[in-house]
Amino acid sequence: MSSVPLKTGIPDVIDSNVINRKTLDPQYISFLDLAQQYDELKYQNDPIMSEVDFWENLANSNPVDLSEIDPGGEFIAWWLDKYRKAHPKVKEELEIRMPYVEETILKTISESIGLIFSQYLTPQRRSMHYADEFDPTPDNPADPSVTPFPYNNIIDDKLDFDTRKNILGLSKRTEAIFGRNMSQVIYGTKGLSTLAHGTNLVTDHVHYRRLGEIHSDIMIEIGRLAGGAYKLIYWLTCNKVGNTQEAVSQVHTLAVENTEQEVDALMNAIQDTWRQFTTEDIKS
Repeated sequence: MSSVPLKTGIPDVIDSNVINRKTLDPQYISFLDLAQQYDELKYQNDPIMSEVDFWENLANSNPVDLSEIDPGGEFIAWWLDKYRKAHPKVKEELEIRMPYVEETILKTISESIGLIFSQYLTPQRRSMHYADEFDPTPDNPADPSVTPFPYNNIIDDKLDFDTRKNILGLSKRTEAIFGRNMSQVIYGTKGLSTLAHGTNLVTDHVHYRRLGEIHSDIMIEIGRLAGGAYKLIYWLTCNKVGNTQEAVSQVHTLAVENTEQEVDALMNAIQDTWRQFTTEDIKS
């Protein structure tokens, strides 16, 4: 099993109506039961309150503890996204019934928590000394010690790889020139002060080192406060690297009135288009 949380798309597949329980991997049976239970809510007499019951049970780990059965965090992310998109009345009634809902796995994780969680991985220019020299074309472009990021980590996981590569490539070159020019006007022990802003034009470059020293402590504290939702934060930080999804043509066989019908992922019947074709069509 990969140590990096994977983005597989399996939650979407399990949520479809084309899954055969008999051939499904046993580790996903609980998720299938949960998806089918949620799908049945729309057929209840009172779908709003039925959904409130569903989310209350999920928050109280009844009948399953989502954080326990999902080792990677992908299913937690999928279900929390489902909850975020729930009808406002559902959330309103749930908060009345569960005033402590923000203390459960359904808690809201702000971007500020995400920023604190992994800010050490995207050093800003303001956390690097202007006199620092770095290779604008290093052998290892992924080395954060030589890469000033022009944006924070909240934006980083939203960029595709090509865009990210171009941005960082431009940043390395422009910042190398900027640093060389600025180093000419820094005075006093070459500006290598150990105090933040202790010398003219000296940035708080010690701050990045402090972030590295306490990074593990920060992750532990966030894990303690976030509880089961910690897996969501970790998955959101790493899932792009572990994206194993592939776009493939999906054709499934579905039993319809004692006959087999081929359908696509959206449950639309696949129909063959017959068209008479002759050489005259090429000439026209």
